[in-house]
Amino acid sequence: MRKLIKKMRKPAAIFAVIILVLMLAGNMYERISVKKDIQGYTPPGQLFKVNGYNMHVYTGGSGSSGSSAGSENSEGSNSEVGAGDVTVVLASGWATASPYADYYPLYEDLSKHAKFAVYDRPGYGFSDVTDRPRDIDTIVEEIHTLLQAAGQHPPYLWVGHSLAALESIRYAQKYPGEVTGIVLIDSDTPDFYSAHKPLTAIARFQKMLIETGAARALYAIPSMVDSINNERNSLQLLPAEIRTLDKKATFIQAVNSNMVAEMKESRRNALHVMDGAKPLQIPLTIISAGTAESVDINPLNNLETWKKWSNQTKQIIVEDAEHYIHQYHPEIITQEIERLIEDKK
Repeated sequence: MRKLIKKMRKPAAIFAVIILVLMLAGNMYERISVKKDIQGYTPPGQLFKVNGYNMHVYTGGSGSSGSSAGSENSEGSNSEVGAGDVTVVLASGWATASPYADYYPLYEDLSKHAKFAVYDRPGYGFSDVTDRPRDIDTIVEEIHTLLQAAGQHPPYLWVGHSLAALESIRYAQKYPGEVTGIVLIDSDTPDFYSAHKPLTAIARFQKMLIETGAARALYAIPSMVDSINNERNSLQLLPAEIRTLDKKATFIQAVNSNMVAEMKESRRNALHVMDGAKPLQIPLTIISAGTAESVDINPLNNLETWKKWSNQTKQIIVEDAEHYIHQYHPEIITQEIERLIEDKK
């Protein structure tokens, strides 16, 4: 046995050196490629300074500027949202590198009927990476400051995908006078997030794949690209230039420290949301991918659990879609947003 171990040491050492050299070469290649990606990576919206760093927001759609009534920070208050045209605020899911590209099918459909604002959290899209903590109140305060700086005014109808349920609900808790309703796209409940260990290892593995150039190599294989974007309908609803931008954002932002920290803090953030005011005195619609049976299977994540988060809860189930429902059926989400806006008039 000792002879065998001794015999294997040299090949193992050679193999380790080869892997190390490949990783270093891959990292160098990735750095060079990212520099090329940054060329022409121009913000489609506006950048505003928030706590000393740039945050990006893209706005559009029809309608005049809304009222600024009811914008006081009065957590737990049931004050009415002020009158005026509703602005739909779009919050992307975790590690969705380009919210602008990801929400393209939805805001293109929505823009004919309502105003919208798509924001990039720090470390996403065209926003800077920050060294500030990624606790939920810091995140929500940054968004509030950004919307004010961009000249956006309540009332807001919040749309959040996946983990963005936490910031969507927390914003409504922290600034109840600003939010007229919430639509969540295939999100889990705060109860679910608070009961599960954050998937930090997956975040770090994704970061390693990108930093070593392995992810870029996989993107060169068409079948792998389809597999990677399987949950996003293979980006079929995006024009070519938006798909290119989405790919650039994936490598430029590269599951950065802010994204990793968001995942690491997700459980604590969920617990903080759980401690906040509920039920919310506004409509809450959950649009879920799957079947009635699959959606209802987890007691921490079913409609009955959602009902404690709002006194006006509704669920829509979309069977022929994956996690990014807005990449499959933006019209279903738009119809629900329009209904909530009309009901508020």
